[in-house]
Amino acid sequence: MDSGSSAYLSMVDPFLVEALQNPRHRLTILRMELDIQKFLQSSDVQQFEFPHFPTSYLRLAAHRVAQHY
Repeated sequence: MDSGSSAYLSMVDPFLVEALQNPRHRLTILRMELDIQKFLQSSDVQQFEFPHFPTSYLRLAAHRVAQHY
């Protein structure tokens, strides 16, 4: 890992880094990120809500992803 990558990783919540490294949760976390990016780029939508997540782990991840943005 180069120094640029390490500096960026230090700015990202360690919980999210760990979640992205977990193959079981990676796609869900990336989909959350994509949903937030689409929301931020859309000028006609005023509010965004994630769909229901079945576990407290994924609900926490949704909060952390939203907080990142």
